[in-house]
Amino acid sequence: MTAPLIFLVAHVTYIGPVVLLVILRYRRFVKTAIELGPGVSLAALIMAALAIVPETRTLLSFVPLLVVITARNIDSTITRNQLLSVMACCLWWSKIWLPINLDALPGDRPLPMFFMHSGPWMPVQMYYWQALAMIVTIVVLLLTFRNKRQVQAGEMLSNSQVWSALMIVLLGILPVTAYCLGISHRVEIERHNREPRLERVLFVGPDAVPVYPATCPLLGAMDDSFLFVFLYDHADPSSAKMWSYLRQTRERYGNQIGFVCLPVSSRAHPNARRIDKQESRQFARLAAAVWCIDRTKYQQFNDRWADAGRDWRYHDAWSFAKQLTEPEAIRQVLDSRRPDSLLALADRIYFSMNSPFLPMLIARGGAIEGLPSRDFLFQLFETRLKVKSIGS
Repeated sequence: MTAPLIFLVAHVTYIGPVVLLVILRYRRFVKTAIELGPGVSLAALIMAALAIVPETRTLLSFVPLLVVITARNIDSTITRNQLLSVMACCLWWSKIWLPINLDALPGDRPLPMFFMHSGPWMPVQMYYWQALAMIVTIVVLLLTFRNKRQVQAGEMLSNSQVWSALMIVLLGILPVTAYCLGISHRVEIERHNREPRLERVLFVGPDAVPVYPATCPLLGAMDDSFLFVFLYDHADPSSAKMWSYLRQTRERYGNQIGFVCLPVSSRAHPNARRIDKQESRQFARLAAAVWCIDRTKYQQFNDRWADAGRDWRYHDAWSFAKQLTEPEAIRQVLDSRRPDSLLALADRIYFSMNSPFLPMLIARGGAIEGLPSRDFLFQLFETRLKVKSIGS
């Protein structure tokens, strides 16, 4: 879990306010489950144990049981106004008004509107907004189901109180609607598009991390037809092999396909040797320093790394970097924060993908994790992107 009570926010977002009704009336819920027999009680206990996991789809088989028990324990006591309030909350949380695809947005943007319903991949901004919406819904349900005495006596809230509660729901969740419709993203993208140096922007991962190819190492050019984000580790032999595949891809398809190359430093690939993990950050900072000094030398540095394979150690990389550029310039850049900003961007994307695998090739609709074959990559590019080799 990456945020406080994210499992609860994820369940309410995915299933609806019935989860909150169970929490607010948990004593009645437990009593009803016991009345229905030991099988139902055991299933409810298993459901409660699994509910700590924020990935709500693991609980989908228990949702009918959850709804039946909740409906049974409020069926005989619920009033008309309470029913209307619950219906309004359910209708709002159903998000039938929410567009998932916003094709009008520029750039290669993933689907944060889709991932905001899945706990492990929920963007941080959406977690805060949906947590706020959940709190507002709790307040509405508490106002509606005021206390045990009133429910048992069948007392009803006045119409003015009910409509006030509904207005709280609408006004409290209105910012979420604006965010989901992409208003804030449109404003941000339009602002960045007014800056010529950051003309093209990619939105990467479930958190829609903005990546500007003009400010990142490129295997290709900024105006290539398709741009992918390539996450790799200099201490990982599979990443070196993948680099050679991408280099052959450029030779085969030319300026149709390019790659934004970001070295990951926080942790190495699980298959890397333990001693390699100690050099991972040093490798990444050195490669970033070469790029900061002379962008034309960055590909030469990585070509040498890919050709050398497992035998290339950090002292070899340092010796080759000194051949490409001035040693004093490398030391000055390494002492500055310039390489760290590039590594921080790579690490942010890497951890947002919630996957331990490297290398990783990220596109708009997903990611290729690990080391596929070269022929698989060529076939994927030609079938999905409809690109053709230069010679054909």
